[in-house]
Amino acid sequence: MSVELLFISLQVAVFVVVFSCLLIDEGQIFSFYGRLLDRLPEWLGHPLGRCAYCLGGQIALWYFVYRMFFIPEKYNPFIHLSFIAITLFLIHLILYVYEKSE
Repeated sequence: MSVELLFISLQVAVFVVVFSCLLIDEGQIFSFYGRLLDRLPEWLGHPLGRCAYCLGGQIALWYFVYRMFFIPEKYNPFIHLSFIAITLFLIHLILYVYEKSE
């Protein structure tokens, strides 16, 4: 896996944690979106932003598909799964640090 993919994985992880833990809480800039997600069923609301792991997994999954479509490389499912797993692990680390800081 390239350093570029690792950096993108870190960017996705930071974005997901900031978005799902900070920006959609009550009183924040995207609180209207958080209220909208609360009205949806859990199976739909979680991947759209209520669960950091679900949102991060979705973004990592579809980003890699997008990347393979526009940057022709030989598709490797192991790298695809590794990219998703690394993103989820980074989300877990960031959430751990965030929760310890509160």
